[in-house]
Amino acid sequence: MLVVAVFVLLYGPAVSKVSNVDATHMKSTFQDAPAQMTSRRLDLVGTPPQGMRAEPSSTEALLLGKDMGMRAHTQRDTETPHVPSRIFYINLGKSTDRRAHMEMALSGFPGHVERVPAVSASEVNRPPFSNYMRVNGLDSHLGSKTKAVQAKTASCWLSHVLLWERLQSELEPQDTALVMEDDVKFPENWTRALPETMRDAPDGWDALKVCGWGHYRQADVVDDNWAVPRWPFYEDGRMLYAGSCGYIVSGSGLPRLLKRVLGQEIKDIDVAMMLPEEGTVATTGLAIYEQRPGRRLLSTGGFGSTIREWGEQYSDYNSIDMGTTASGSVTVTKVVGIFFYVSGKLHSVDRDGRR
Repeated sequence: MLVVAVFVLLYGPAVSKVSNVDATHMKSTFQDAPAQMTSRRLDLVGTPPQGMRAEPSSTEALLLGKDMGMRAHTQRDTETPHVPSRIFYINLGKSTDRRAHMEMALSGFPGHVERVPAVSASEVNRPPFSNYMRVNGLDSHLGSKTKAVQAKTASCWLSHVLLWERLQSELEPQDTALVMEDDVKFPENWTRALPETMRDAPDGWDALKVCGWGHYRQADVVDDNWAVPRWPFYEDGRMLYAGSCGYIVSGSGLPRLLKRVLGQEIKDIDVAMMLPEEGTVATTGLAIYEQRPGRRLLSTGGFGSTIREWGEQYSDYNSIDMGTTASGSVTVTKVVGIFFYVSGKLHSVDRDGRR
């Protein structure tokens, strides 16, 4: 009876079930939710509605991905990463409608949920943010953009990077956290799918993108669920690996993610997180994977972009230095100018990615 009593005291409190969150199922997975953490000023980028979903993978694509060494690499950390019990969503102070959306959707999550205040565009040239602007500088291809787009792009980049720097000191190597922007759409069963997502992830990962839009490239395929997000960002009339609306980071992988992104000029954060065109885990030191269209844990949509106006060009990465690789070489990729509309009204895409 004593054992039963102790068990009830430790695990008995019920977790209310709310819209979009299956808290009852997740209670056993997220028992050890950490104490409330202090916030720090960070930002978000609004991403377009989830884009084109590609066709199912073939055996040939699976073998190709394995042959390229995308999946098979040594587990670098002795501890198996935990299922995330901490969620951090990035939200601008003025975006009260987005905050209400996220708080409603996550109110029943049985772990730690924290709003991370966003760096605003008006703050990027003030200390301490101006230090990053001075050291990293803006990507040259943002030069053709308006001052407003430049500042908003930088504020988004800063928001994600500053959160990573904070979590680097808070997470143990085996700990994980789910980072979101504030326009995420939550399937009803997403909490049930989260542990499965972790189980299916490639070994030794540093970051897992579980929300985004756009296509994938056959040569980047790891297996039926995952691909390696690599440049070019636009190919054969399609955008690939776009969005940073949701991703999982591990305590052990954050230093490698930071090294990768801080080694580049400031640009769209989803672009900065990608590997070079010929990059691999071995040459870049970063094991980042993205769920393939149709397999994504979360989706995005319902809100417009906080960076660009409707119909404004996304970027002009015609030739961009994607940073120095682990081997010391510099990879340069070329991509034609990309034009897309941030409202899903101009591009009607169904769940299978067909226009």
